[in-house]
Amino acid sequence: MDDLDFSGLTDDQIIELAVGLAREAMRRNPALQAAFAQALLDERERVEAAARGARRARREAAHALEQQTHRAAAAIAREQRRQRVQTTLAAYLVRLAELIEKPASDLTLVWKPKDYGRGPGPRLQVNQGTTGAEVLWHLLDFVEMDQRLYTSPGLHARQAQLLPWCRETAAAVHALGIDRTIVIKGIET
Repeated sequence: MDDLDFSGLTDDQIIELAVGLAREAMRRNPALQAAFAQALLDERERVEAAARGARRARREAAHALEQQTHRAAAAIAREQRRQRVQTTLAAYLVRLAELIEKPASDLTLVWKPKDYGRGPGPRLQVNQGTTGAEVLWHLLDFVEMDQRLYTSPGLHARQAQLLPWCRETAAAVHALGIDRTIVIKGIET
């Protein structure tokens, strides 16, 4: 009976049909009247359940869309922050390259929030090449906790000139809120 097509009927005609069916069921016998009443209740429950399900599905879809929007906004904010950090620290690396008269593309700046090599605490290191943070030899190795700067032999005479750059760069890292190891390769600037 689900394949009956009532699409050609108007709303008023559907109501008249339902009332007519109810009257016919009451006229025939009490058992049919009870079955008709139960069928109406069952259909009403089915329609209400479908409506509740549709409302729940709309709420869940709206919630999923809201979460997706939030994740997208967070991803945009992370990317903007990453670009701001990259741009700022790349500018410091370029300034250092000018100070030590080396091409910026040959340098790598590394910030380590925790390092115990020459004392605990944050370290700012500049390395030759693009090897990143895992090297044994550094052009500059600034231990922020005691404001001590270790340099390669060729830069030892420039320590007084390089120490302010190290302090300023470390302050910029803190201002940017960097709390993890970060590597800025001059070749990528």
